[in-house]
Amino acid sequence: IMTKKIKLFLPLLAIALLTGCSKSLDLTTLTGEWYVAQINGETVSNLAKAPYFGIENGKLNGNTGCNSFSADLPQKGAQLDFSKMVTTLRYCPDNETEQKLYAALRSCKQAKGNAEAFVLTDERGGELVACLKRTLTAELLEGKWYAQVIDGQAVPQSESETPFIGFDTKKGSLYGFTGCNRLTGSFSLKDLQAGKADFSALGSTRMLCQDAKWERPFLDALAKTKQLRLAGNYLFLNDENGKQLVKLSQKE
Repeated sequence: IMTKKIKLFLPLLAIALLTGCSKSLDLTTLTGEWYVAQINGETVSNLAKAPYFGIENGKLNGNTGCNSFSADLPQKGAQLDFSKMVTTLRYCPDNETEQKLYAALRSCKQAKGNAEAFVLTDERGGELVACLKRTLTAELLEGKWYAQVIDGQAVPQSESETPFIGFDTKKGSLYGFTGCNRLTGSFSLKDLQAGKADFSALGSTRMLCQDAKWERPFLDALAKTKQLRLAGNYLFLNDENGKQLVKLSQKE
C-alpha cells in the first residue's frame, strides 16, 4: 500500500515543485507530450493509461483513454478556449475520467509552468488540469508492439502472422516475430529513453516459410533502426536521419 501511495505522490510532487513558483506559459512554444496527472485536484492513478496531450506547431491533440481530441491553440497573450475542440465519438463504458477531463477543459483559460510540467487554470487561477512530461517508461514499453506500417506499407493485422517486437523491461531482454521466425536479443532502457536504438545484432531462428512476405522488410528495417520515438499510442523506429522505418502499436 505504501509503494502505491509513493507512486501516486511522485508525479504530484514533481508538478508542485516545477510549477509552484512559475509564471504564465504560452503553450504554443512547446513541442512534445504530457500526461494528465490531475483533474480538479484528483490524481489519475495509472499514468500508463492516463489521458495525454500532444503539442506541435501551435496545435493541441491528445487522447482521453477512449477518444482522441484536437484543438487550435491561441496566439500569445490570448486566453485558452477549448469550446471548439474536435473529438472522436467512440463509446467506452468506463469513461468517467474522460467526462471529467472534457468538463475541466471547457473552463480552462490560462496555463502556467514550463516544458516539464504545467497546469491549466480557470480565469481566477484555479488549477483544473495538471500535466507532467510524458517519457518512455518501463511500464509503457513493456510487452509486445505489433507492426502497423513497415517501410511505408500497411501491415495486415493477424494474431499469427503480424511481425512484432516485445520488451521484457525487468530482464532487459527483447523478443519478437518476423511473421516466420522468432527473434531474441537485449536492449538498454536508458538508451531507448534517450531515443537511441540498435537492433542490428538480434538472434533469429532459421525456419523457411513460403508466405513470409514481411520478414525481409521487417528485418531490414530493424537493422537500419538508430532512433526510437514514442508518440501517442505508437512506437516509431527511425533511421539515423529520422526517417520512419516501422510504426508499431500494442493491442488493446
